[in-house]
Amino acid sequence: MLSYYAHLSGHQWHISSKTWKRYIEELVKEKALPKITNRLEEIRATDRNAYTHPDINVLLEEAQILYTLCAGVNYYMAEEMRKP
Repeated sequence: MLSYYAHLSGHQWHISSKTWKRYIEELVKEKALPKITNRLEEIRATDRNAYTHPDINVLLEEAQILYTLCAGVNYYMAEEMRKP
């Protein structure tokens, strides 16, 4: 996300807040593609916070789905960063 932000904004992240919510908000401000910010928001709201809790166990099937979501959004960001 931070590399994509730097690509869009033309500078490195300089805001003290380092949360997914803030990253996504700033990506939206920088006109990131909705197919990217929507997916990032879905991962943040639905999966990321729950799965970082130490008492939560992720089933193999769930891990594969989450991995696919993350790989997909990373692909889209990388493709956008290839553009001048």
